[in-house]
Amino acid sequence: MNIKNVKINNKNYKVKELDFRTCVRLEDDGYAILEIMQKNKLFLLTSMAISAITGCDKEEACRLFEQHIAGGGDMAQITEAFIPALTESAFFKNLLKAEEVKQKENQEENQEMEIVLPEDLKE
Repeated sequence: MNIKNVKINNKNYKVKELDFRTCVRLEDDGYAILEIMQKNKLFLLTSMAISAITGCDKEEACRLFEQHIAGGGDMAQITEAFIPALTESAFFKNLLKAEEVKQKENQEENQEMEIVLPEDLKE
């Protein structure tokens, strides 16, 4: 992954690939990473991105975001820099792959279930 730079409140930050520690910290701060991505929760995504990029907590990320927007900043520049850091990280790719396998197994398990009605309930 190419390291990107993003400007938040006139300060430049390097956007690094997400690793396990960062994901744990984000989840500790209340970010449900997979849910945010799957449900396209844009404001939470932007807050999570700022938290991951700057290393701050959720409260500070929200404050920085409000200042960024009030100062004429753009939400898209933050998310566009962050999403590749998340989706292209080796850790997150493996996490998504494991989640996909789990979902596929659950689907197959549900398809294999056969409902057998008692004789008196059959037509």
